[in-house]
Amino acid sequence: MARLGRLLQRAEQFPVRMEYGSLSIEILSGQAFLRDVNLQLAPKEFALLLIFTQHEGQMLSADYLYQKVWGQPLGSDTGALKNMMYRLRKKIEGSGYDIWAGRGHGYIFETEEKHGKDESP
Repeated sequence: MARLGRLLQRAEQFPVRMEYGSLSIEILSGQAFLRDVNLQLAPKEFALLLIFTQHEGQMLSADYLYQKVWGQPLGSDTGALKNMMYRLRKKIEGSGYDIWAGRGHGYIFETEEKHGKDESP
């Protein structure tokens, strides 16, 4: 019973729904919504989006992302990751957030406003 109590306490510490602009993510159901419209994310797309939200504003390498989503090293074929990034970017378009590629550095998830400010002189 004590172990169950600790597990329940730990579960309560995690948010059930997270909001990013007009994008909402429901952790338990594995769904994401843009203005209450279900984005119909594939499981790997959802996993990728969740990783990005957990590391908002941080540059994440393609190797790291591939390892986390596919569970294996990236190798030389980056096509699967690039295709998934393209689809995910399209699906979250208009949310106020986007995923930018830093050539040779990886990808970053942040607000469109912040990204625009970072590039100005």
